[in-house]
Amino acid sequence: MLIAEAKANCANYVEFSNIRLADLSTGTFSDVIENGVDQTAPLADVARAVDLAQAQGLSVMLKPQVAVHDPAYDQYNSAPWINMVNPALTIAEPARFFANYKTELLQRANLAEQHHVALLSI
Repeated sequence: MLIAEAKANCANYVEFSNIRLADLSTGTFSDVIENGVDQTAPLADVARAVDLAQAQGLSVMLKPQVAVHDPAYDQYNSAPWINMVNPALTIAEPARFFANYKTELLQRANLAEQHHVALLSI
């Protein structure tokens, strides 16, 4: 298990990332599905990982990540999504996007608070 390995290697912290896909045309968020496999861990699984790491004496940093689909990068990327690297990307419905983004972040912030996570990186 990676948590035990981190502890055995004298780590003090572990970082857990969880990626969500943003649809910039609708402002909605969803799990990242790649080749039929859900790449987004359920928050309950993240919470269990946090608890396991803390039980090993490790501090935890949570890092929610947002990715978008950008057709311009399809030729370079085998995944149906990419991090926001194209400065020409636009958000069609900013109010809806940021309301949903706020919901996403607050879910992770609540998890961090409930499980006494040391750092939340946004």
